[in-house]
Amino acid sequence: MILGCGGIGTHVAWNLAAMGVGTLYLVDFDIVELTNLNRQLLFDTEDLGELKVEVLKRKLSTIAPTAMVHAVNRKITDEPCLENLCRECGCDLIVKSADSPEALPRWMDNVCDRLEIDYINGSMTNTCFVVGPTYLSKEKSAGYSQMFPQNEEYTIVSGIRPSLSCQASQVSALISSEACRVLLKVSPLRYVNKVSFEDPISMRKMEIVADGSGIEPDEERSTGLNRNLLMLAVFFLLVSQLTGTDALIWIGSIILIAGGATVYSVPANAAGGVMVNVSLYFAAVFLTNMINNRFFSAVSDIGTSVASIFVMFILYSLIILIFSILAYILTLSRKKFKYLLEKNKGKRQWAA
Repeated sequence: MILGCGGIGTHVAWNLAAMGVGTLYLVDFDIVELTNLNRQLLFDTEDLGELKVEVLKRKLSTIAPTAMVHAVNRKITDEPCLENLCRECGCDLIVKSADSPEALPRWMDNVCDRLEIDYINGSMTNTCFVVGPTYLSKEKSAGYSQMFPQNEEYTIVSGIRPSLSCQASQVSALISSEACRVLLKVSPLRYVNKVSFEDPISMRKMEIVADGSGIEPDEERSTGLNRNLLMLAVFFLLVSQLTGTDALIWIGSIILIAGGATVYSVPANAAGGVMVNVSLYFAAVFLTNMINNRFFSAVSDIGTSVASIFVMFILYSLIILIFSILAYILTLSRKKFKYLLEKNKGKRQWAA
């Protein structure tokens, strides 16, 4: 079901029909207007004044004649109205591209939870488009109203939100590919527990993730910084070998722990990143000691050498485990401390 056949809905309908989706329910109540033509696909001046869903159905039927396209001319006015519509259609997936009523995201979450229907959210405002979250009913993932809770009703009383054709094309392509992954049960999905904002004009991006979902807000940046920490620690290792200062080796390991706890936002990711870095770091420590012949300098036979390697393996494994646990605890403590600071800051502002 495509809920809202405007700039996003028309593009998504064309994409899904062209890709072979068998049944589409097109839901809207509006007519084609001249101001729609700059961003809404398949409409032209000859369609002005006609119902959007009827025009879209007629044109999709000529593009994908084997698809079953249903035009549903209906306005969603409340939650029961949305639930009745979903029960009538019996769809597997909803693309929510309507931007009104303002309470629609909350109704979507409630209805899709009760009826166990998945949905993908998409919208545009100004020069920015928004994709996500992808709500999976079986997994009870985060819905839009959970990520952006509203304690009271609100209504837009004035102003318009402009949109561009390039926005509609980009956001619809992202939604359509996510819809294919959902329908074909291909994982991982891109927008589960995540909302992505992108401005194609200024090229700025931002992501919001659901708390407790285990998703790193900026995974690419975190991975890059974590790699840089390892290079910095290895630098201290090399200096320690050149100067014979063993204390620098432990300074390098402390950098990996503290840095990992700072770079990552998710404690489990911090522990995993530190575990990989510390493993590689101590492997380098072991190799440099072997090259300098310091590790086996006091070893007289092969048996003692094997025993020494085994002991060092156990020792290093314990160190790696302890360091990973420390990184987890530090990251968790940092999140708790940040939460308390923001909470107290909010109380002070409220008091002021």
